[in-house]
Amino acid sequence: MPYIGNYHVTGDTASNFRLLDDISSFTQTINPSASGVIDTTNDRIKIAEHRFVTGQRVTYGNGGGSDIGGLSNAGVYFIIKYDRDHIRLATSSANAFNNVAVSLSAAGGGSAHTLNVAFDGVNKVFRPTKENGNFCRISRPAQLQISINGVIQKPNPTAGTPTEGFKIDAGGNIEFATAPTNLETFWGQIVAEALATFDIADNELDNFTGDGTTTDFTLSRTVPNNASIVVTINGVVQHPTDNQGTRAYSVYDTILSFNGAPALNAEIQVRHIGFASPVNSDVTSFHGRVGPVTILDSDPVVAIQSGGIGIGTVRTINFVGTGNSIKQVGDTIEVTISGSGGGGGSGVIHKETFNVTANQTIFDLANTYNTGYVDVFVNGVRLSPSDFTETSSTRITLAEPAIPGDVVDVLIHSSVVQNTVIDSTVDNLTVNDSLTGQIGGGEETLATGSGSFLGEVISMPSVLACGATTTVQPKPGHDITFVKYQEVQITGDADLILGGTADFVIDVHNLAV
Repeated sequence: MPYIGNYHVTGDTASNFRLLDDISSFTQTINPSASGVIDTTNDRIKIAEHRFVTGQRVTYGNGGGSDIGGLSNAGVYFIIKYDRDHIRLATSSANAFNNVAVSLSAAGGGSAHTLNVAFDGVNKVFRPTKENGNFCRISRPAQLQISINGVIQKPNPTAGTPTEGFKIDAGGNIEFATAPTNLETFWGQIVAEALATFDIADNELDNFTGDGTTTDFTLSRTVPNNASIVVTINGVVQHPTDNQGTRAYSVYDTILSFNGAPALNAEIQVRHIGFASPVNSDVTSFHGRVGPVTILDSDPVVAIQSGGIGIGTVRTINFVGTGNSIKQVGDTIEVTISGSGGGGGSGVIHKETFNVTANQTIFDLANTYNTGYVDVFVNGVRLSPSDFTETSSTRITLAEPAIPGDVVDVLIHSSVVQNTVIDSTVDNLTVNDSLTGQIGGGEETLATGSGSFLGEVISMPSVLACGATTTVQPKPGHDITFVKYQEVQITGDADLILGGTADFVIDVHNLAV
């Protein structure tokens, strides 16, 4: 059975099946008098691991103290997300998205200033968190179940602005189709968090030098969690923040944040660690506890299906017949079949792989294909033809976008022209001017002798039997294709194919009773 969540375990986990924090109203308390909270040089406010999103409408309160310079008590502002631990404020949504911030001139007085974001009929985008502020790793709307006023909201997987329910944007935030108001009641549950992948190419070293003031450093790789890196300062291993409390550092995405600024000229080294996956680079073997896992010739490694029904597993695919072959050329499997269907020909399968880095529906191919000769796979699952559009001979468009981390494979099959064996006799009678016809196969005269009346009478079978697939193709420029028989019988699983645009006439002699 399939598992819901990150990995195969029994029962609940620390990441999945959790209630979301209430996002209908959230208030962040700020102590502007504390050191480093208000940065008048960069017009920033420091809020550790804040949950604000660029463009959100917030209300500022001074908590009974004096205003932060540049802000007004009960004033409405819009969030500019600077990084994980810092925000800036703008006077309009347009200014927020254009990074035009309010100039902060003074820290202000008091220790309980607030910023409130809420369902206000304006805000549509909210950061999903759990357990009082812990971030949820979300990539698909189906990972959440959301209720507004007791009504379950429809997850919307499409790109762009949702027309109903909600979607998950590229930053993992909830975006509602309609901005909820302060009269709405919210309830949410996370079903499954996204499990971050780690490629072998991500085993990297980052080096930094402290300056005595900087606490945040940008890493070369996106880090799943605090346990995914080893940090040293002047060769001394630093302890990451964990469930026991706040330690030397924490990470979020590509940001390494120290709780205290490393000293001037301190040598900082970050070693990325994790398990390799074959997403962006080669993996040459699987490893167990005692070394590489080897696949033997005797191991069944290929599963065979016919019409979606499993037949069994095999270890060898053998092409029987002279000239038949299969070989690997780079990342392409080439299959050559000789003498198929009574004729000759060959077929080639081209495989093109796309590692999705952003929500993507359009895939442009290096190879061309004929209509109906292409298969599309997402993460190894073959899509139905209704799930994609053959936009052009070099483009595939998915009905629903692939998301970052998905692997899309496109198999292009060459079309092969095959000869067809015809087991029936079809006589096309060409009529020009006064020519009325001639005796053909299967016809007999009732008497012999020139000039005899009976010699002009033709005896013929009344039935044409098609025992195999037959194609009737008129000559270029001709308007009628006809046969002399009164009846055409198609037996077994054979087909009678009428080519071109000409009319097909039975019993051209008009001898039918």
